[in-house]
Amino acid sequence: MRKESTIFAALLLSFAAAAAKAETVRVLDYHEHPPFNVLQPLPGLTGLTADITARLESAETEGKNFEPVVLSRVRLNRDLAGWIDGRCPAEGATCEDDWIVLWVTPDWGWGEDAQTRFRWVDLFPDANILLAKPGIALDPARPASFAGLTIAATRGHQLPPPLGRMATEGLLFRQDGEGTHALLKRVLFERADFTYIQRSTIRFVRQHREVIAAELDRVQEVATPLSTYMLKAMIPPTRPDLEARLKALTESPEWPKLLARYSVEISPGEN
Repeated sequence: MRKESTIFAALLLSFAAAAAKAETVRVLDYHEHPPFNVLQPLPGLTGLTADITARLESAETEGKNFEPVVLSRVRLNRDLAGWIDGRCPAEGATCEDDWIVLWVTPDWGWGEDAQTRFRWVDLFPDANILLAKPGIALDPARPASFAGLTIAATRGHQLPPPLGRMATEGLLFRQDGEGTHALLKRVLFERADFTYIQRSTIRFVRQHREVIAAELDRVQEVATPLSTYMLKAMIPPTRPDLEARLKALTESPEWPKLLARYSVEISPGEN
C-alpha cells in the first residue's frame, strides 16, 4: 500500500510540474463587436475570437494553453509597445512572445516595416464601409468630399488614407469613441457626420441584430468601400510554432464553415 501511495504521489507531482510548465498563449483582439465578439451571445455564436481560441486549445498543442483576451486598442498598443516601437525581440520583461493578435493588417499602426518584422496569417478579406448622415455625398475617390466633416472613429485606431492625413492637417475633425455601435449612434444623433464599419460586422448585424439593423437603415451606406483589405493574424517573429498551428486551422475544410456561421462570405481562392 505504501509503495502504491508513493507512486500515486509521484504521478501527481509529475502532472503538477507539467501543468506548471504549460505556456498560456494570449489570443488578443480589440474588436469588441461581431462577428469577432458577440457581447450578447446567440445560440452557438459567441464570436469568432472565442471559437478560434477553442479550436487552437483543442488541437494537438502540447504544453500550450490558449486564452482569448479582448481589450481596447489603446491598451493593446500599451501592452505591445516594445514590439510596436521596434525594441523587441530582445531579452527582457517587455518582450514576451506569448501572443497572437487577430483581425488586423500590417498597415494598422504596428510600427515601421510591420509587414516584415512580424509573422502574418491570412484570415479573410474584409472592407471598411462608410456610413453617413443622409444627404452627405461621400466619395472615397475624392478626398475633398470629406473636408470639413467630423468622423466618429475608434479611440487609438489609425485612420485609413486619406482620412488620417486629412485629420493631421486639420481638414477633417475626429471624434473618438469605443465600440462600433457607439460610433453608429454618434452619426444617428448627428454628433458626427460619418463613420465606417467593417463589412463583416454589417452583414452579421443584418442577419442577427434586428434593432441595430433598423438603425443602419436610418443612415446612408456608401456603395464604394473606403478601403478593402485582408484581415490577418499578427504573430511574433520568434514563434513559427504559433504561425504553423494557426495556418493549419485556416487551411482546413473547417475554416470556411466556421466563417459562414458568422455570415462571413469568402469566394474560392480568397483565403
